[in-house]
Amino acid sequence: MDYLTTFASKVRRLRETAGLSIQEACDRGGLSANSWGKVERGEQEPCLLLICGLAEGLGISTDVLMTFQERPSGNSIRNQINDVLDLCLPDQCDLTLRIVKAIYEQGTAATDSSRKTSP
Repeated sequence: MDYLTTFASKVRRLRETAGLSIQEACDRGGLSANSWGKVERGEQEPCLLLICGLAEGLGISTDVLMTFQERPSGNSIRNQINDVLDLCLPDQCDLTLRIVKAIYEQGTAATDSSRKTSP
């Protein structure tokens, strides 16, 4: 795994998912736009202080930022959902889980009822 490229891609993806410009993320994390941009382009290997500033700028923990999981390539819906979940606080993740379960249960109930009414 190319960790520098994977990390750069994750930082950019999470920033874009959060709807932040580089400048907005930098303001939140106390970083320069130049440093942030170099990290996103994979031109700079970030030090610990920069990693902490990136996480703060994104509003996430360094644990989330430093977790490298293989994900299928492409911009699948599941990958987009995972990116949003990475940005959520624990209580937001709990609410998201309850919503997703309700959607699933509603869909299952609708499927079951249509099977019962079909000849």
